[in-house]
Amino acid sequence: VQTVYASRYVNDPKKKTVTWTPILGEGNATVGGSWEVSGLPSGKTRLRLLNKGDMELPFPGPVKSLVTPFVKREY
Repeated sequence: VQTVYASRYVNDPKKKTVTWTPILGEGNATVGGSWEVSGLPSGKTRLRLLNKGDMELPFPGPVKSLVTPFVKREY
């Protein structure tokens, strides 16, 4: 099963973030999320990642119920 999606990316240098939102109607999945960069007192950098995706399986009902557990395990 191939995952196809499109997202719109927006960066905010002041907030040190990048966010992405799904472009509906493109492919068989939707993916959205964000990442945020921040400094730690130790001088290290923290990267916070949030990601959410949904995928539509192009199979008829009986086959979809058999394939879904495999796809969930792989992704």
